[in-house]
Order: sequence, then structure tokens, then C-alpha cells
Amino acid sequence: MKLLFITTYGITIPGEHFFTLEVVNGLIESKLNMVILTVLCDKDTSTPLVITENYKGTDYFILKLPDSYASRSEKIVDEIKNTLLVLNPAVIHSNMIEGYELEAANQLNIPVVYTIHIGGFICPRGGGNGFLYYNDEICPTTVSHKNCLRCCCRDLPGKDFMYNFLRLFSVNQRLKAYQWVQKRPFMLLLTPLLLITGIIEDSLKKIEKFKQSAAIISANIKLKEILEKNGIRGNVVVIPHGVKKRNRLPLLALDGKVKFYYLGRISYAKGLHILLKALEPIPQDQYELHIIGDAEKRGKEQRYYGKLKRTAKKLPVVFHERLPNSAIESLIKDYHVMIHPAIVLEVFGIAIAESISMGRPVLATKCGGPEMQIIPKKNGWLIEPNNRTELQKSIQYILENKDEIAVFSKNCEIPLFSHYIQSLHKLYEEI
Repeated sequence: MKLLFITTYGITIPGEHFFTLEVVNGLIESKLNMVILTVLCDKDTSTPLVITENYKGTDYFILKLPDSYASRSEKIVDEIKNTLLVLNPAVIHSNMIEGYELEAANQLNIPVVYTIHIGGFICPRGGGNGFLYYNDEICPTTVSHKNCLRCCCRDLPGKDFMYNFLRLFSVNQRLKAYQWVQKRPFMLLLTPLLLITGIIEDSLKKIEKFKQSAAIISANIKLKEILEKNGIRGNVVVIPHGVKKRNRLPLLALDGKVKFYYLGRISYAKGLHILLKALEPIPQDQYELHIIGDAEKRGKEQRYYGKLKRTAKKLPVVFHERLPNSAIESLIKDYHVMIHPAIVLEVFGIAIAESISMGRPVLATKCGGPEMQIIPKKNGWLIEPNNRTELQKSIQYILENKDEIAVFSKNCEIPLFSHYIQSLHKLYEEI
């Protein structure tokens, strides 16, 4: 069996997310017969070409396409198909969510396995806000023009006005407006507004496309349920992520303040504003909170980050910059409990897994991934998302029951990465 592993679209091996890179390394170490492919559009490329490199003794191909192909999916599909004819894999494991390779592989009867890294990969709102409903709940409904319109307007200025304005027109009228604005230069407010209906339409097409994949790997049961609710059934396989074995860190004495920490991306969907509000009534001599991570450079994310810092000025909160994965232990060794207050669907929560593997219990919301890792009353605490009162009570409970921290720390363990690689091997063989 020959496996073709495809990286995230437009991202070469050196730039891949560390988890995907670990998967590649793990598959190579397991002596699997495999090759690697990256597909990208490049402004300096005039005609399609394939560059051959070597990564840890494995053939690594980079399919470079002209930048003009970025808006021409049929061209991308054709070039991927030509590349597949040369590579001739028995199974494809892809980290692309655009579906180009799925169309190409289906024409050649090659099965495709997908790993979902973004919780909202079929959600029109997408990205880090995937499946975050307009009222800040995890989405209770299905993808449709009717259900998704209000959510997609949520991130626009004057969101309620924009939503009510779009509702004045039929879906067909909005689609015509979408096609019109695609051919025009960017117009402030108008372009984002008119693109919404097209984005929803693309998500509906993506759902139909992904029904044809051989398998979709979901790291948690809640995500599987959402996919099935949206009609992707029978090919969703739950395989929780594993983590590389880390040093188990001794727990600092609990005779003073409890040192909480958050580790991860800083964005509204992670619920840090709720955490800071929950801390306000708690006596400040009882705890510290350390926030490790950074926000994206976009204006909206930076404004949110700035607001958090202003709110935190009156609290015992310390902000740390984002750390390379290899340096996390240097900070975590000085803290007691991780808090993960996300209000969005989490695919898994690598930071949670790594914290548990290092012997740090976790207080998290029931948002998908954490529920696959945290066993209440054993290695952490689970609460409902977007509930400041419950979060405050849970923090207060931990402060009043410090002995649980030490007990839970001893119970902390997580499936190791080798189990994940074994599960992938089994899946490939079954397919």
C-alpha cells in the first residue's frame, strides 16, 4: 500500500502546524510506504511545475501553480489529477479542506481520508469562529441560507441592520449580487455584505463534496454529531489526537496562591473575556492567572486583545507572549491548573492534552475536544460554555479544595502519539 500525505493547502512542510508535522514524522518513523505532496499557488510561477525534494528520507513533491489558478478551481483539480497519475497512491490522507484533491481522486477512484483541524470547516462563518452561533452558543442547527445568514452578519459593523437588509432579498437575488460583486474592486462594507450568500452556498457545496470521501477523521464525538446532522454520515471516524510524551512536571506546593494559566490562541471564541469577568468577585490574594499566547494581527483580534489587557489591569493577571512548543514546559512548571473557557467548538485542544500529559489538571468547557480528554473528578472539571457564573463557582471551588489539584495531577494521563499513528495505519488498511 502506498500512501500519499497531502499537507494543508498552500503550506509547505516547514510551515505546517506542529501537530500535522508530528503526524508526518510519526508515519515516516512507522516505516509506512508513503510520499508527501504540497499544493500551492505561487505569484512567481508562470506554468504548473512539480518540485521534488526529500524530507527525512521520504519523497516530498511540491506542486506549484500560477497565482491566476487560485480563482479557477477546475485548473487546480486538473493539475492535481495529473500529479496523482504520476504518484499513483493507493490511499490519500489530506489536510486540505478545499476539496480540489477529492474531485481529482474521485475521477481516478482513489480513496481520500481527511483530518479535520478546524472545527467549523463546513461552517460559513468559518475559521476560529466555526460553529459559533450568533448568540455565542455552539451551533444547534444545520448549514443553510436561512440558518447561517445572521451568524455571517455577526462580524460586520451594524450586524443587525446588515442582517435585516439582506433578508429583504431572496436567495437567488443575493446570489446574483454575490456574482456581481466578485467581478468588482473591493468596496468597503458592500463587498463583505454581498459575499455572505456566496460563502454559505460554497459551504453547502462543500458538504455535498465531502460526503464522497472515504473517511473524515474527527477528534471528538460532538463534531461527528454536527457533521452527521449536516448529512455527512457513514464516513466519519472518531480518532482523538495523541501527543508526544512530555516530561511530567512536579506540582508546586499549594500553600499559597493557586496559579491558573491559559495556553493558546487569543480570540473572542476562546472565551477569555468570560474568564476575566468570572475572576472579578474572587479575592485577589487567592490566585494568579497567566495568559500564554497571542492574537492574530487583524484589527478585530488586536482590539479584542487590547480590551482583555485593559480589563485585566485591575486583576492579578500576567500576559506572556506566544512560546514555541518546545519551550512550554519552562512556564507550565510554575503553575497549577489550566483553564480553557472556549465558547466555540474545539476540534480537540492540543494545549489541553499537553497540559494533562505534563500533570496539570484542566478546568474546561464542554465544547467538544475537552470532553474527550477530561474525566470529571479524576483529572479536571467540565462546565457549560459561556456561563460566567458557573465558571466563577468552579474557580472558587478549586480554591477552596486545593487538595483535589494534587490528586487530579497524579491522575493525569493522555493517550500517547504512537496510539494515534497505529489508528491511522488501521484506517488506511481498512480502506
